[in-house]
Amino acid sequence: ASPKNLVFIPLKLDEKNMGVIEIASFEKIEKYKLDFLVKLSQNIASTIAISLANDKMHMMLEQSRMQAEELQAQEEELRQNLEEMQATQEDLNRQVQVNKKMQDDLLKEKALLESIMNNLPDYIYFKDKDSKFIRISQSMLKLFPVETLEEMIGKSDFDFHTEENAQKYYNEEQEIIKSGKGFIDQLQHEITENGIEQWVSSTKLPLYDKSGKCIGTFGISKNITEMKKLELEATFKAEELMAQEEELRQNLEEMQTIQEDLQRNISENKKMQSKLIREKALLDALLNNLPDFIYFKDRNSQFIRISKSMLRLFPVKTLEEMMGKSDFDFHTKENAQKYYEEEQQIIKTGTGFIDQMQHEVTETGVEQWVAATKMPFYDETGKCVGIFGISKNVTTLKNLELEANLKAEELSSQEEELKQNLEEMQTIQDDLQKRIQENEKIKSEYQQKEKELLKTIEKLKASK
Repeated sequence: ASPKNLVFIPLKLDEKNMGVIEIASFEKIEKYKLDFLVKLSQNIASTIAISLANDKMHMMLEQSRMQAEELQAQEEELRQNLEEMQATQEDLNRQVQVNKKMQDDLLKEKALLESIMNNLPDYIYFKDKDSKFIRISQSMLKLFPVETLEEMIGKSDFDFHTEENAQKYYNEEQEIIKSGKGFIDQLQHEITENGIEQWVSSTKLPLYDKSGKCIGTFGISKNITEMKKLELEATFKAEELMAQEEELRQNLEEMQTIQEDLQRNISENKKMQSKLIREKALLDALLNNLPDFIYFKDRNSQFIRISKSMLRLFPVKTLEEMMGKSDFDFHTKENAQKYYEEEQQIIKTGTGFIDQMQHEVTETGVEQWVAATKMPFYDETGKCVGIFGISKNVTTLKNLELEANLKAEELSSQEEELKQNLEEMQTIQDDLQKRIQENEKIKSEYQQKEKELLKTIEKLKASK
C-alpha cells in the first residue's frame, strides 16, 4: 500500500552531511516523534562519524605499521650501505696512500732520469714501435733543426735524414724489436746530411714496459770522431816510420849489430805508440757505456741510489744496504770530509765538473787515478736536492802514459849513445844522422799535433 506520510531527516554533524533517515508511515507522525527523530539523527550522525573515524584510524594505523616496517627495512639497508661505504672509504684511503707512495717513487725516478737526460753530453733517445721519438736528451737538440725537445716527439729519422739512412735505421730498430736483441758499443762510420764525416760509438737495445712487452727501442751514442782521427793519423805515421825504418835497415847491413839494436828500439817504440793510441781510443769509446760507477746523493751527501758496478767497492751485498749511508761510513774521515765539502760546494753553486782527473790512495794503500764527473741533481721543480756523479778508474792509462814518457827518454839516450859510437864512420853516420833527424822531425810533428788534438779535446770538454 502507499504510505500516507514520508519523513526525510538529514544526518548532520557540524554542518557536514553524514547521511539521511527516510521513514514511511500509514499514519500521521506527531510532532514529539519528529522532534525525537531530529535529536536521534544527531546521535546517529555522531555514531556514523565515530565509526568512519575508527575505520580511518585503523586504516591509518595499518599504513603507519606498514610504513614503519618499510622504514625499518630501509634503515637496515641504509646501515648496510653505510658499512659498505665505510669499507669502501677505508679501501680508498689505503689506495690513496699506495698511489701517493707510487707517485713519490715515480717523481723520484723521473728526477733521476731528468738529471741524466739534461746533463750528460751523450746522445740518449727512446723510440716507440714505429721508430718515432718519444723522448730525447737535451744534448740531441743541436743535431736537429728544432728549438725544443717537444718538437721532436712523434718525429722519426725520415723527417731529418736521407731516405737511405732513415730506412737503414728503421730496419735496424724493427729487427731489434722483433728479435729482442740489440747491440752495445758498435763503432759506426757515417756522413751527415751537411757532409761532415764522423765516427760514433753506438748502443741500441729493446725497450720493455712493466709487463715485459717490447714497446720500442732506446739508444746511447757518443761522438768519437776526434779520437778516431787521432788513431788513423797515428797509424799512418806509424806506417811511414816503418817504411823509413826498413830503408834504414837496408842501408846499414854492414853494421848488423848496431842496426839490430836500433831496430829493436824502433820496433818497441812503434808498438808502444800503437798500444797507447789503441788503449786511448778504446778507453774513450767505453767511458759512457761500460759499467762505470754511477751514484746519486741527497743534500746531506747520503746515497739515495747507486749502480750495480759499485757493489764491489763497498762491504755490502745489496743496493738497499747503501741507501742512507755516506762516505763517512766507508772512507777515512779525511777523504770523506773532502768529498763532503766538494759536494756541498756543487749544491751551493749549482756548478759541477766533467771528467776531472783525480789522484788518490785507497784505504788499502793502492795508488790510483780516477776520471770523475760530478753535477748538481735537481728535482721536478728545479730545486737542487743533491748531486750525482760518474767515476771511472783510469790508473792503467795514466801508468801507460808515464811508461811511454820513460821509454821516450830511454830512446833519446840510446840515440845519443849511437851517435858517439859511429863517429869513425862519418859518411855512414851523416846519412844515418839525416835519417834520424827526419825521424825526429816526424816524431816532433806527431807530438805537436797530438798536443794540439789534446788541447782541442780539453777545450771541447770545457765547452760541454
